[in-house]
Amino acid sequence: MALLNTQYDRLMRHYDEVRERNRHIAEDRLAKIRAAIPGFSALESTITHLYAEIGRCRIRGTSLPPALERDLADCRARRTALLTEHGYPADYLEPIYDCPDCRDTGYADGVKCHCFRRLEASLLRSRFTGEENLGEDTFAHFKIECYSDTIEQGQKGPSPREVAREAYRTAILCAERIGSRQNDLLIYGHTGVGKTFLSRCIINKAREDGHTALYFSAADIFDLMADAAFNRFPESGAYADMVRHCDLLVIDDLGTERRNNLVESELFRLINNRQLEGLTTVISTNLGPAEIAAAYSERVFSRIISHCRIIRLIGDDIRIKNKLSGGHS
Repeated sequence: MALLNTQYDRLMRHYDEVRERNRHIAEDRLAKIRAAIPGFSALESTITHLYAEIGRCRIRGTSLPPALERDLADCRARRTALLTEHGYPADYLEPIYDCPDCRDTGYADGVKCHCFRRLEASLLRSRFTGEENLGEDTFAHFKIECYSDTIEQGQKGPSPREVAREAYRTAILCAERIGSRQNDLLIYGHTGVGKTFLSRCIINKAREDGHTALYFSAADIFDLMADAAFNRFPESGAYADMVRHCDLLVIDDLGTERRNNLVESELFRLINNRQLEGLTTVISTNLGPAEIAAAYSERVFSRIISHCRIIRLIGDDIRIKNKLSGGHS
């Protein structure tokens, strides 16, 4: 993802601050141990001297004396024993990192770390207001009793509650498989049956698990793509790139956007490229498969239908909508 220089500098300052904070914590811990444990400072000096000797051997290109390696191992073991004997964890003086994978640098093995990518995504969320507070929208708040367990007279098939229970299981599976291929999801049904709520449960679980995840209404995401296509503001290309490459993208209310050739093209490219990269896309819509086929081009319809697991939610729209928006009780 391409960031503006100012944005990149802001993220790098964040990592500088994290490393400085953790360095101070480590120094405070060491000072505390030196004051609390007799003989600890002398042992630290011996360990430092042994490491210096090893360094000199490596510079000279000579093999390490077995006694040197043995003495270092003994001193490190005594150091750990002193810590645990005085009630401290064995790793109390190990380096402290918010993200051990990149050691708070933002990069691991020469590529952007997952923590860096989450920070990139947060820049996008702070720039656009399409995403509302998702704090209450979790699987723990999904109330199956909001759905009727009866089948209306003259109808066939499972009850709304049975359908919702299966949808709930499928949504959890999707959330747990972020990063796996063939993990796209289409959730459709009438207004108020819980499509948006379920998709937000998925995004909250993905973020909890450390994935980069973005939520957009269909109207907002295609406005963003149009901004990028016409370079309407400096950040537009960087933000569109984040949308294309985040681990999870939720597109809510597909079908409510203004459709034109640009939207058709961007929708196909977005879904196609994300599928090729093995990234997860969740789409919620009021449109059923036949309506999607009528509203969009054949290639867009094919990409959505052939690559998505499909969830249909049914039920009494008004009753379910009111219960979900009133605390999911």
